[in-house]
Amino acid sequence: KTPHCKKLTGAFSSYIEFIFNGLNILDRISVLKEKEVLSKDVSDKIHAFILDSAEKLDFTQAALSHSDLNNEHIFFNGESYSGLIDFGDACAMSTYHDLAKYFLNEPEDYRALLQGYLEINPLPAGYEDVIALEATIVAVKTLFWKATQAPHLLNSNLHYFDFLQKKFSG
Repeated sequence: KTPHCKKLTGAFSSYIEFIFNGLNILDRISVLKEKEVLSKDVSDKIHAFILDSAEKLDFTQAALSHSDLNNEHIFFNGESYSGLIDFGDACAMSTYHDLAKYFLNEPEDYRALLQGYLEINPLPAGYEDVIALEATIVAVKTLFWKATQAPHLLNSNLHYFDFLQKKFSG
């Protein structure tokens, strides 16, 4: 234990409390439905999925998240990883947040990144379900922000729509 370091504390006692009371994720889904960004069917399925899966988010320990992890921010020297840049969006989130964002933003490279991540930081059984849940939350959060704050940029995240449509249609 390092005497000069103190325990980080925040407004929410758990990640699940943050998702429901800080992000107000269910309200954001309703707004996306009202604004017709998402269909009633898809938004209702997302709502049910998050409620049914909520216990998977019951973390009490946050992790430092880059929060904008994509191939533009990862440097390579030949075949070797050599660094990360752009920590402007860094924040405390779940340990699955960066993996979920990378899954959404870089699907063709996701498996390779995940494999390297798991070599260093093994995750518990069922981690893929938690990453899919976190990816759903990331997509809703991003689309909500664009729909309410920057509607002219909404089409810049069509891959988020595609993910939600594939996962929750039919």
